[in-house]
Amino acid sequence: LHRMSIIHNFKWLFSYQVLRLAVGFLLGAWVARALGPSDFGVLSTASATAAIAYVVIELGMRQLVAKEISQRREHEHVIVGTAFKIWLLSGAIITAIIGLWNATGEHGPRIPWSVWWAAMLPQMLSCLALHNIWEEASHRAYVVVRNGMIAYLVCAAVRLVCLIWWPKLTVLAWTVAAETLLLGVLAMRTSHKLGRGWWPSGWDSATARKLLR
Repeated sequence: LHRMSIIHNFKWLFSYQVLRLAVGFLLGAWVARALGPSDFGVLSTASATAAIAYVVIELGMRQLVAKEISQRREHEHVIVGTAFKIWLLSGAIITAIIGLWNATGEHGPRIPWSVWWAAMLPQMLSCLALHNIWEEASHRAYVVVRNGMIAYLVCAAVRLVCLIWWPKLTVLAWTVAAETLLLGVLAMRTSHKLGRGWWPSGWDSATARKLLR
């Protein structure tokens, strides 16, 4: 059964990666051409800033949380609830710090605020990814991939429409942000259907210290 689960998860993951590479290459080239060097540079800067922010916000907890859930099944709700609160707090703090950095540009914000919010809001709410980590630790990675595929295809379709009818920097930036936000919503829905609730609950100081040390 475990072997079949691995094969099933691999098939979903492989299909998802191939899909992302193919669609991402085509849409990425179109976005670069539609925006031009200046606006595409702004979008790339915002994306790079968001990527750096995620690394700091996540605090390296992803693998630790998955390991803790796998080893302590009877306490999984408390583990995820504790990690969720830590991650949410770190997201708010790092977002505020990067917001201050963005506001101190010499001639105004370094990144237009509409684009900045599109880049940073998904990072601030990246704690929703814990629902996906929970699924992966439960050997249900295919559920995460399925949700990711739905979010990606929906947002890719919206981005395609925007490229045709409304190829503006802010609009395209929000189509990128929408993928992460939609994935979070789908993960919450999956968790709710499994009886875990929409938002992880619980707190344990010992678990918090273990995740942060």
